[in-house]
Amino acid sequence: MTQDDAHTGKYELSRKPVTIQLVESIAAIPQKDWDALVGAGAFFQSHAWLRFVEREPIARARYVLAQRNGVLVGALPLYKYYKTPRPRYRIERFRSLLSIEGDYLIAGARRGLRTALLVSELEGDTQALAAMLSAAMEVAASERCAGLIIPFMPTADVSRLARLADVWSTDIAFDDVEAVLQVVGTFENYAARLPRKRRYTTMKERRRYLHEGLRTSVERLEDCLEEVASLVSMLETRHGHSIPDFLLRRVFRWQVKASPERPVVLTCRTDDGQMVACTVNYAWRGGLYNQAVGMRYALLREAYEYFNLLIYEPVSRASELHVSRIHLSIASRAKLQRGADAFPLWTAVLRHSRGKGGVHILDPDASNRWRREMGYVHAFPEDAWQDASTLLEF
Repeated sequence: MTQDDAHTGKYELSRKPVTIQLVESIAAIPQKDWDALVGAGAFFQSHAWLRFVEREPIARARYVLAQRNGVLVGALPLYKYYKTPRPRYRIERFRSLLSIEGDYLIAGARRGLRTALLVSELEGDTQALAAMLSAAMEVAASERCAGLIIPFMPTADVSRLARLADVWSTDIAFDDVEAVLQVVGTFENYAARLPRKRRYTTMKERRRYLHEGLRTSVERLEDCLEEVASLVSMLETRHGHSIPDFLLRRVFRWQVKASPERPVVLTCRTDDGQMVACTVNYAWRGGLYNQAVGMRYALLREAYEYFNLLIYEPVSRASELHVSRIHLSIASRAKLQRGADAFPLWTAVLRHSRGKGGVHILDPDASNRWRREMGYVHAFPEDAWQDASTLLEF
């Protein structure tokens, strides 16, 4: 595909034209058509979630669509920030990670810390994606942006992006790691799969929590929204991110409105009904996606409330919640100790090239260093943790 091709708006795919369209709201796209492109592990790019994200008044949202014979075969969200986003999406962080300057559009996810490249499996790996990225680069140029940043991609999508190396100058950096716990059977089955020492500790943490007599429930977000916002604000403040609870109440109301059937709030309360801790999750296509955690520190009983609500209760209730995976957001040593697998996330920057394009992995040993620091060899699936140099082999 040449640079001239990138400006025509039509591309040959299996000898049939792909037409590119730019729309201003996800409401213009039927939910079933959009979600048909979204894989089981990509809830944070689902139609319902993006409806919520679009309501946040910190960025202008647009959507690049690839269609063939009137059928949606690819989709790419684009965002230009008006206000400072959450810390991991701030342009200053991406500039440091990627050694770049200037302004960029964000392509893919703007919340949720995972971007999947949404292309129909029937359409192959590159053609529809190339068409959408070319259109997105034109939008970036019209906004006087230097190009696109695609944050937090899984390894498979990095390899897909690398196949387009002859079109743009592309730099890719290891960014972060997500933790996913596979659930098989009961809590006892889960514990039995842990190493012996860790199994003992896990069972101790579970017994201590149950001994305290805290009342654990699955509640609807709309029914406990004010309490949840207050506890999440307390936790964020403790970790250096001051978010007023009135802003969190607004955010949670938008989430309920965008996806009323999916929020799953796990709570633990004292005998007199006071909420001690909570987690806000979304159940979607067999996965439970953690989105927020809240703690009322004055009421904690040193009963491992955090890990019981984040991991042990969802595992115990997996059948009830119809889930077989628990998506635990950013990985940590503590999550890997408790049986989660680690999956690397990569961030890329695309810029127009004056000559022939190319792709470059920045700091190729960064992912290996992270893995060595964590240990826990069992927690690193081989297909996800291939050596960075092999990402460019196609």
